[in-house]
Amino acid sequence: MKRIIAAIAACALVAGVLIAIPGCGPNNEELIREAVTERYDAYKQADDVTLSRIVTSLENEGLAELGIDDTEFATAVVEGFDYHIDDIVVNGNEAVVTITFAGKSYTDLLSEIASTTETLANDPSFAALSQEERLATAGTMVMNAFDGLEVKNETVDLDYELVDNKWQEADEQVGLQELDNILFAK
Repeated sequence: MKRIIAAIAACALVAGVLIAIPGCGPNNEELIREAVTERYDAYKQADDVTLSRIVTSLENEGLAELGIDDTEFATAVVEGFDYHIDDIVVNGNEAVVTITFAGKSYTDLLSEIASTTETLANDPSFAALSQEERLATAGTMVMNAFDGLEVKNETVDLDYELVDNKWQEADEQVGLQELDNILFAK
């Protein structure tokens, strides 16, 4: 009788272990979701490392001439940035992640700057300003244009791959190019 109870208990224990094994760790979809979240939350939260990375990419863009602080500009770039993971399709060691990003429209920024520039060009008081004052006015105009931009959504598909048991973007350059498009959603 004790052997039967021991055998039943052993079978129940083995069955419990077998049921628990598939749920022990995160699945590929969860791991990909974590990788995407780790990457894009930094932009969403505008952390110092991310802002520094954006500032570095802005070097030699003439912002200082306009009296625009690099960090202030980088903060304006990511203001309103958000994302939502819409779908993850895993196929072996590869995956396609569909993400909807929210960001400011670069096209709208250029349009706003062109419109304001035309207005300033026709303003006699602007023409009377010194070169430094005109540059400072233009810098203020750019930052004001950023403040007034509407946040728009853009949906993109990003390829991910499993490398050394870690999910990452398949082509970092494509990812960086998409991020540039996302931060200035078209």
